[in-house]
Amino acid sequence: MRCFLKTPTGLATALPAARFLNLTHGSRRTHTTLRTRTTMPNNKTVITETTMPTQEIGLADTPAFQQLKAKWPKRYPFLDDALLNLVIECETRASKLYDEKLATVLNHFESHVEARGNLPPFLQVRQKQYDDEIKELILDKRDLLSAALEERTERLKSDNMYNVHGVLDRIVYAAKLQKMVPPYAKMQEGLDWLALEREFTTVLNKEVQRRQLCFKDVMACVHRLHSEMCDRFRGAGNVDNYGSVIFVRDDKFSDNERAALVSFLKVQSSWENPVNWEEVTGCKGGQ
Repeated sequence: MRCFLKTPTGLATALPAARFLNLTHGSRRTHTTLRTRTTMPNNKTVITETTMPTQEIGLADTPAFQQLKAKWPKRYPFLDDALLNLVIECETRASKLYDEKLATVLNHFESHVEARGNLPPFLQVRQKQYDDEIKELILDKRDLLSAALEERTERLKSDNMYNVHGVLDRIVYAAKLQKMVPPYAKMQEGLDWLALEREFTTVLNKEVQRRQLCFKDVMACVHRLHSEMCDRFRGAGNVDNYGSVIFVRDDKFSDNERAALVSFLKVQSSWENPVNWEEVTGCKGGQ
């Protein structure tokens, strides 16, 4: 740009007979009219017009602009590399700052954990008492749950309903006590709620694969299990059991029904005071 930083006089000297156009315009020839006024001795004024050819020159055609235009493509890669280096440098700084902040937070958290472990003696005593109270409450809850389920089992036996249908009712009752099923849910609604649990779907998938059944058909059986068992065991009494053990016989239930029943029984086996059960196969044909 130094070529353009000339004084007006110098620029006029370099281009004595030219006028600048717009930067994007080229040069073109034109004419300039000069008017000369002359006063005669008789006080008359005579105007003389003279037409002279001139050339208008655009900035794009000047040697200085052409020189700058030739240098700019060589400078652009340098600017591009400089911008890329700046971005990389900023990213490095940001990453370093993030690591420093994260390390500060982690150190602060670890110091709080260590400080909690070094409680004063009187607070350690209070903490131990609090932990013991929680354990005692958990044990009391288990005892109450176990007693309630045991009472439910004895009632089913006394009402001659300790069979597969009665056990399904006990499973729903146990789920209500553990707040896995809403307290207002009826038996089939409770089974449907349990069927939504991940534990049940995992067990059911394994049973379907092991028995080579269709998952959709077994789930359809799950959703009508209460009505099927109610019709089948109405007035049947305490059947298909030995003591407190419930038998799921292959001559009493279809393959889909057994898959559904076994899935519910396996799920409740991990609960407090579960029902003892056993699947019996090979009973078809009067065996």
